Amino acid sequence: MLAVRELTQTILAKKSGWSSEIYKKIARHWQLYILIAFPTAFLITFNYIPMLGVQIAFKNYSFVKGFWKSPWAGMEYFNSFFSSPYFWPVVKNTLRISIYTLLVATPMPIFLALCLNEVKHERYKRFVQMFTYKTYLLQNSLNLGTSEIIATYVYKIGLLNANYSFAVAVGLFNSFIGFILVLSMNFIAGKVSDTSLF
Repeated sequence: MLAVRELTQTILAKKSGWSSEIYKKIARHWQLYILIAFPTAFLITFNYIPMLGVQIAFKNYSFVKGFWKSPWAGMEYFNSFFSSPYFWPVVKNTLRISIYTLLVATPMPIFLALCLNEVKHERYKRFVQMFTYKTYLLQNSLNLGTSEIIATYVYKIGLLNANYSFAVAVGLFNSFIGFILVLSMNFIAGKVSDTSLF
C-alpha cells in the first residue's frame, strides 16, 4: 500500500510540474496564444462543428425529433440514390460540366484577357469586354436550366422536397467524388511534372 501511495505522489508531482511548465510557457507567450485564438475558434466553428451534420445522411432526420434523437437509417439514402434513375445522368452531367470547366471555361477567359490586353483601341476593347461578359451570364443561366447536376439535384431534393437526409447523403457522395478527382489529378500532376500537393 505504501508503494502505491509513493507512486501516486510521484506521478502527481511530475504532473503538477508538467502543468506548471505549460502555464509558464502560456504566460510567457500570451500574445501568440491570443493571436491564434480567433482563427482557431473560426476554424472550429465553421469547419469542424458543421461536420456533425454529416450524420444526417445516415439518419431518418425529423425536425420534430431533432438532430440527436432521429433514428438511424444506415446506408438507406445512399442505396436509394444509387438505385435512382437520376443517378447516372446526374453523375455524367456533373463530370461533363466539371471537365468542361477545367479544360475550357477556366483557360478561355484568361486567353481572352491576354488578347484584349494587346488591343489598342479602347472603345473596341470595352465593347468586347461587355459583350463577352453578358454572353457568359446568359450561358450560365441556360446551363442551369437545361442540365441536372449533383448540386442542383441536392437543392431540389433537399430544400424543395424537404428530404434532408437524402440530400445530405447525395451531397456527401458528391464530396467523395470530388476528393477522388483531386487525388487523381494530384497523382497525374505528380507523374507528368514531378510537382504535386503531397
